[in-house]
Amino acid sequence: MEAIRTVFLFPGQGSQHAGMGGDLWAVSPAARALAERAAALTGMDLIGLMAAADEPTLADPEIAQVTIFTLSTALAAALAEQGIRPDLVAGHSLGEYTALAVSGALPWEEALLLVQARGRAMARAARLAPGKMAAISGLEPERVAALCAAASRDGCAVVANYNTPLQTVVAGDAGGIESVITLARAEGALKIDLLNVGGAYHSPLMAPARAELEPLIRRAPLRPPATAMLSSITGEFVADIEAYRSLLLEQVTLPVRWSVCAARLAALAQSGAALMEVGPGRVLGGLMRQISRAIGVLAACDGAALARIAS
Repeated sequence: MEAIRTVFLFPGQGSQHAGMGGDLWAVSPAARALAERAAALTGMDLIGLMAAADEPTLADPEIAQVTIFTLSTALAAALAEQGIRPDLVAGHSLGEYTALAVSGALPWEEALLLVQARGRAMARAARLAPGKMAAISGLEPERVAALCAAASRDGCAVVANYNTPLQTVVAGDAGGIESVITLARAEGALKIDLLNVGGAYHSPLMAPARAELEPLIRRAPLRPPATAMLSSITGEFVADIEAYRSLLLEQVTLPVRWSVCAARLAALAQSGAALMEVGPGRVLGGLMRQISRAIGVLAACDGAALARIAS
């Protein structure tokens, strides 16, 4: 593998916010053209939603997933306009689909429509089995997993995201998550935050979404990535594309292993690679700072941010 100089990190659901993208559409013709193409393909007013929709609207999985994917890929296109391209990509949960598109492992149009289908399937699953997610900071991941097992007597509770050694996200139904939160507080968790998401993602409650997505993922035209890609499903490089297809199918019910990706990314940053969070918000940059305050992540979130990166 050639030397890795630039890494693009793509965020997942929960990074959306009102006004995301900001001035991007006015300053990047490539970004605007891509967003307009996405709007035509999905039948959604994506630029209008990003500019004017309120937080509850944007939290709807059917809207959040398409808008985050569109903005993230539009930002990557705007960076390419400036001659900035990644040597490696990685995405957190939904961001995995962005990474597939940007790496060349899945055509952009196919990835967009698959993301739209994923959002719809997960929204339907969440309506069938309402759930919650919470980020627990300050306890070892193994301890949080044990608390989930203990809370299972009160409902569904599993680890959904192994984010860093200091933050683990849990998902499940109301009874299970309330029990985990109570146990985590008793264990001395430093911080517990309920997440602004529409369901219990990466948990057994998403099984109906997995079933709905299976035929789409089975026939998706996946190919080996042209740009190196780390998978947040395993934390490993994507190599065997058919083995990866099976993992992608299970992604909506499997935990995200971002902590493994983050350890690799930290080593790359310490060797001089530039890390860029390409998408709304600064969630992934915040997770990297939990690993080491010395690791900087450039936020490529709007036109003004891109101008700073290029200067």
